[in-house]
Amino acid sequence: MYLYFLGESGFKIKTERATIVIDPPHKNTGLSQSALSADIIVVSHASQTDVGRVTESEKDARPFIINAPGEYETRGVFLYAFQGKNDTVLSLIKADNLSIAHLAGISEILDDKTLELFEGAEIALVPVGGNGVLSPKLADQVISQIEPHIVIPMNFAIPKLTIARESVDTFLSEMGAKGLQAESSLYITKEKLPHEETKVVLLQVKVL
Repeated sequence: MYLYFLGESGFKIKTERATIVIDPPHKNTGLSQSALSADIIVVSHASQTDVGRVTESEKDARPFIINAPGEYETRGVFLYAFQGKNDTVLSLIKADNLSIAHLAGISEILDDKTLELFEGAEIALVPVGGNGVLSPKLADQVISQIEPHIVIPMNFAIPKLTIARESVDTFLSEMGAKGLQAESSLYITKEKLPHEETKVVLLQVKVL
């Protein structure tokens, strides 16, 4: 499985059988992307997402769009979408024998019900930049609740972003990962998961 960061809460995930695009950034965020292709599109908050930027990955096959709570299965991907606060949709993605929690829009530690849904997810995509989402300190606490093998920060300050966010450096300091270098992508398999402690992976914003 490959993971790429598109800015804000946007990601592109390539599994063995499918390409998933989560929250392709809307132009009103200041972030521009070239055309994206996907088999599955996940929308957690419509106002900051531009589904029109995404085309089908196969000729004559429209992307499967998930924008409401429910359980979904397609192309070897199992996706569980849950209603969050502020009209957001949280999702748990299971593919390639891995589980990924996408915690879009959360701004406080998880209550017991939400924690039950995401506890034990192997990879957590977590907002860290404040201003309507988790602050760096609260993000650290949520990560301690879930205890993932890998955490990837999102919703932090990047060039051209029109939404005010804190620098990711504050979060990295909270996690004891100060000075961590960003990577262009993450390739991960079940066998490659770290087991000693939660590993922070910082991804560069990728124009695909």
